[in-house]
Amino acid sequence: MSSKTKILFPTEFGPLGEKAKDNAVHLAKIYDATLVLLHAINLPSGITKFFSNVSEDELRKKALGELEKHKQQIDPNGELDILTMVSIGEPENSIVEVAKDIDAGLVIFGTKGGSGLRDTLLGSAVNHVIRHAPCPVITIRNKPEYVGFKHILVPVDLSQEAGEKVRWGINLAAKYSASLTFFSVLSGTPSEVKKLEGRLRSSLEMAKSKGVEANAHEQVTEKSIPDAILDYADKVDADLICIMTQAESEAGLRTTLLGSVADRLVNISQRPVMSIRPERHYRSKGWQSAHFT
Repeated sequence: MSSKTKILFPTEFGPLGEKAKDNAVHLAKIYDATLVLLHAINLPSGITKFFSNVSEDELRKKALGELEKHKQQIDPNGELDILTMVSIGEPENSIVEVAKDIDAGLVIFGTKGGSGLRDTLLGSAVNHVIRHAPCPVITIRNKPEYVGFKHILVPVDLSQEAGEKVRWGINLAAKYSASLTFFSVLSGTPSEVKKLEGRLRSSLEMAKSKGVEANAHEQVTEKSIPDAILDYADKVDADLICIMTQAESEAGLRTTLLGSVADRLVNISQRPVMSIRPERHYRSKGWQSAHFT
């Protein structure tokens, strides 16, 4: 494979793919990336396979044909570098494995909010993708009114991984010439609140050093962290929310957006969400990201 950045766009050739299609193409353009169209074939199993008279080769050939049609539809003038791929297996497993095989820089797909890619891909399957994909994953539940992102919301917490999330938010805001809002739910001890306020200031300084228009908001609330984030996203009309996730379970619900908190936010958000797994392994309790030293 080439060293060019690759954006993986899984599609079922239906309404879910349509939700993410325009933004997938736009991302490939602004990052000068290769767009990889993927269709996963989930073969019949158990007794149902005895009632199917279609071979795997036939299914693969048909899917490749549909992918070629899809490629022509989204890029009629041949301006983009587009690859097509067919995989066999459960969609959620196929997405993760293909993303690893091609060294994808980003995955983007449409969901039903708790389900996606096909009627039986449930929330747990979407969460499987965001927890195990080797790169950030953008999930889109409702087709945006316009292509691209104008206002990005980045929740800031006390997790060690938060610096990576801030970096991604700043990078995207710069690429899209978007405004950026850092948001924090103030909770915990006075010392923790002070640290959160410090991180908001650091995030603002970093964004402004990159020429990105940014502001910060802090809030004390009785609501859960996901609900507080989504309510504020509605208030400021954010069109992308950047969060962190990881394969391990969360630790410290008050100060982290990891684990099931991220899962819930992805599953209930009406707005596009970028889920980012940490690139580094953090062993201490400090904010160890190099982006904050």
